[in-house]
Amino acid sequence: MEMMHHQAGVKTIVVGGKPSYGPMQALAGTRGARPFTLGLLSQDSNIIKRLNGNAAILLPARELDYWISYATVNLRDQIREDQAGIPLQFVYEAADCRIFYTKDTYNN
Repeated sequence: MEMMHHQAGVKTIVVGGKPSYGPMQALAGTRGARPFTLGLLSQDSNIIKRLNGNAAILLPARELDYWISYATVNLRDQIREDQAGIPLQFVYEAADCRIFYTKDTYNN
């Protein structure tokens, strides 16, 4: 989203939400630079443990009392040069356009 919107000029749109005409932030999943799935983190953790047995002490336990089917973790912040070091996931950016769920837009 960051590259397409700011470098290629692609417009962002928000669909739904409370039907008021003020700004609303566009969604983009994560605005970090490197999201990792829990599966990749688990693989990396197992590799580290095989390479260095002492590392197992430093790594958190992965046993849970519940099932997680999918999740991602932002491991590296993305920061624009003109944002004074603030990671993009903490920067508000309103969408270029809003479409509300009304009877007409729903049927269109």
